[in-house]
Amino acid sequence: MEKREGDHPQPLSSMEEEPRGEERRGEERRGEREVGEDGGLRGRRKEESREEGWRNRGGEGEGGGGEWWNSSIMEIERQALVDGHGPNVSNAYTINGLLGDLYNCSSDGTYMLKVVPGETYLLRIINAALNNQLFFKIANHTMTVVAVDATYTDPMLTDVVVITPGQSVDVLLTADQPLASYYMAAHAYDSLGLAYDETITTGIIMYENATISTPLMPTLPASNDTSLAFYFYSTLTSLVNGPYWAPVPLEVDKHMFVTVGLGLTPCEGNDTCGAPLGLAYAACMNNQSFELPTKLSMLEASFYNLTTGIYTTDFPSDPSVVFDFTNTNWSNVLNKSLIMTPRSTRVTKLKFNTTVQIVLQNTALVGRENHPIHLHGYNFYVLAQGFGNYDPLTDPTMFNLVNPQKRNTLGVPVGGWAVIRFTANNPGVWLMHCHFDTHITWGLATAFVVEDGPTLETSLPPPPPDLPLCSNIPFSPYLTRRLGLEVYLLLAINIVMLDELLLLVKFTLRLCGPNLPAICANLALSLHISRLPLEFLENTPHNYRVQKI
Repeated sequence: MEKREGDHPQPLSSMEEEPRGEERRGEERRGEREVGEDGGLRGRRKEESREEGWRNRGGEGEGGGGEWWNSSIMEIERQALVDGHGPNVSNAYTINGLLGDLYNCSSDGTYMLKVVPGETYLLRIINAALNNQLFFKIANHTMTVVAVDATYTDPMLTDVVVITPGQSVDVLLTADQPLASYYMAAHAYDSLGLAYDETITTGIIMYENATISTPLMPTLPASNDTSLAFYFYSTLTSLVNGPYWAPVPLEVDKHMFVTVGLGLTPCEGNDTCGAPLGLAYAACMNNQSFELPTKLSMLEASFYNLTTGIYTTDFPSDPSVVFDFTNTNWSNVLNKSLIMTPRSTRVTKLKFNTTVQIVLQNTALVGRENHPIHLHGYNFYVLAQGFGNYDPLTDPTMFNLVNPQKRNTLGVPVGGWAVIRFTANNPGVWLMHCHFDTHITWGLATAFVVEDGPTLETSLPPPPPDLPLCSNIPFSPYLTRRLGLEVYLLLAINIVMLDELLLLVKFTLRLCGPNLPAICANLALSLHISRLPLEFLENTPHNYRVQKI
């Protein structure tokens, strides 16, 4: 089993560069010290000249890049779900919303940053692409990583950055090269080995007072260079005693072992779909394909204790079947007893301040790849990463409990595992999911329901009165707190006793005042409002009028 302590290439890859692209013409805008470099454009954009692009982005050069499709991404995703296969790959990548020089439609679409020799710049690189991890380089320059996901790291010198969707990496760039133009470039890190967008997006670093010339092009890593990606991801460490640093919690209250990967599910309507065996693609954690509720938000359900039919708190802490998770043998890959994935909305309930440790184990079922797992509401410590199946006897010896990197999105190595730890001190309902947009749509997710703490500051406040309703139901429960009293208007419960309902509605209207939203006619079937006495309806304050139907 290959482990982290094995030999890995240094992050400094080849510094040989080659001229590429057209000569630069036109107005260029000077960038400021803090510059956003990557990010997401998800669909068509309006054409704009380089000069317009510079002016539109303002003095700080904020913006982003990502993926580009020549059609509506919503329609692409919808069609993929209908057909049960993966979505079409993107047509291009972008940097700050511009394609760069290497596409046949991009002569006026290249992001530029003008730098002053000797100055140091903070580049905030954000990958907001939908379905691709990216390698990012700047020709003839090295970068110093100083933060990931808005948490400080020990400075790490590198000439290449690897970044998953949902991650951010802050690097320092010193303009210490001869006066010239240099491409910044990005292309995919592909760990799956199937069809992907093989194009390259570019921006330009232009030194002040440099003669206009063809920019130098960096030599990007091979798109399947997993060793380099793993080295970058696993070598980062936290800046101990830096701002907001906190030691790793050493006592663990809850241990979880969670498999992440792809599976299959029957086609709806017994049709034939585009996944293997004529089935539809699914994605899962511990063989549970997460299905978002449609009747009520999970947070409201948790707050009002109306969870029946919304979610259950029985998400398995371990996989129901233990097998050779990373074995790519066909007896594993298309074994129906392993790959068929039920849909459910199963979550894990945690008491406030519970320390959780999760082994995230990648699987090789229906393909294997690096999955960027993102946890809402928390930063977590990354204790260790490795390849193969996690070994609970030997792998804990690799845990970094001194200065592990701390972040909110982690690329679980292809054919490997990672161990994270966090303390649940933020009440609410928090999703944990793969940040590939396709995979979360397929169900690669679960959630944590964290209970309130002992104080007002550690307790979840009630939803605002004007919280939008779920689209599939005409009502939502509301809680009003006044004069120390808690009053529930149970709109989600089908109350049979008319007298109790009448008393409840009258009392709530009197006590809640303007905090109670108007009750609409379409509540009638759920609440039997059609049976309310007419005199009650006529005497209801006009702003709370209940329609008789």
